[in-house]
Amino acid sequence: MPHPAIALADDIVRVRAEQDRQLDRLGRAPTLDEQREMADLAAQHRELFADLEMSVPTPRGNDTPVAYEAELLRRLQRFSPSWRDSNLTRLATAGALGRGIVQGIIEDAWAVASDKTVGSFRVPGALREIRRPDRAGHEIVSFAGNPLSWMGSFMAPCTKVEGFRDQRSGRNLWRSF
Repeated sequence: MPHPAIALADDIVRVRAEQDRQLDRLGRAPTLDEQREMADLAAQHRELFADLEMSVPTPRGNDTPVAYEAELLRRLQRFSPSWRDSNLTRLATAGALGRGIVQGIIEDAWAVASDKTVGSFRVPGALREIRRPDRAGHEIVSFAGNPLSWMGSFMAPCTKVEGFRDQRSGRNLWRSF
């Protein structure tokens, strides 16, 4: 039987090893520079996300700037026909998420966002609201999409004349071609 002090030391070593394993599993928190970089990424994409009726995701507690950029791009990639089916998380982890891929996805998303014929993504068939500040700082609201989405409720239903009826004789008067 080992000495109680040795058993206590072994227990302490075992508990600390378990704590280290759990801390490694949790990951590390981002540094202040990494947090600033992620905040800059969010600010760069805020207008694009707003135009696409999406909110910019907040970084998770253990995100790195590369992982956060991959998350931003993952949300935008459905608007990019070239990169729609790619696994961006795997590309980011492998370090293959180059400027060309990032720029391609962002350009495709901007093309969809700036298309004035595309309506709402949240409510199909509705207009999409686009808010922009002017030089004086006032917010200008414009709408994109099909104007019939709201004008249709004010329009009378379409009708057509198929023939005429003579009131005196009750006979149908058809137009001959």
